[in-house]
Amino acid sequence: METETITHGALVISEASNELLLRLMAGRNNDQALAEQAFTEFYNRHQGYVFHVACKAANGLLDDDEKFDLVQETFIRAYEKAHTFKGGALDDATQERRWARAWLGKIANNLLIDKMRKKKGVLLLNYDDESVKREAELKRAVASLPKSSEQLLVQEALERLTEREQRILRLAALNYSPGDKELRISDSDLDELATTYNVSKASIRQTKKRAKEKVKNYLEVRFQQKGIEIET
Repeated sequence: METETITHGALVISEASNELLLRLMAGRNNDQALAEQAFTEFYNRHQGYVFHVACKAANGLLDDDEKFDLVQETFIRAYEKAHTFKGGALDDATQERRWARAWLGKIANNLLIDKMRKKKGVLLLNYDDESVKREAELKRAVASLPKSSEQLLVQEALERLTEREQRILRLAALNYSPGDKELRISDSDLDELATTYNVSKASIRQTKKRAKEKVKNYLEVRFQQKGIEIET
């Protein structure tokens, strides 16, 4: 579907880059109809990816309706914040798509964090260890427990953390992907945490490390109490 001339000639929305679609969305005050067309195309391109990310990150934390709501809220926020997207003028279509999806994934993660803060006693946690072998043994021990026992042990460990430690681990966990060797906190989250707690970024990283060790050590002790061996 052709629309009015934007810069050079007639624009075909379906052929527009993601960065251009977001610029059109950001210019909704100038042309609401065109912005809505751009939003529809952007949504159709990426809704499958965002739903996949939402299901993966919120597994066991949100029901299907809540996951669907998270996807819709992600695109609404993207529409509202389209002007904040920094595409970097990428020429490669694949890289440009990845850049846009990374931005959408960040929005979805932040919205999920907000939802989890409202769910008392619920914390999304993935943890790693410097030793790949020990990480594998810990995961094997967790897998050998009934799900309810696993959740209870993790909750017991988390209750021994401070609010600050829990928040830092939550943000780090939401940036975790299978295959990562360690939990990482994004630069933007580091800036936010450092500002919130009036400390340095190095202090935030140290708090993350201490919190992770507390959880790991507690779980090791509890596994041993239940007669589950963890190789050293």
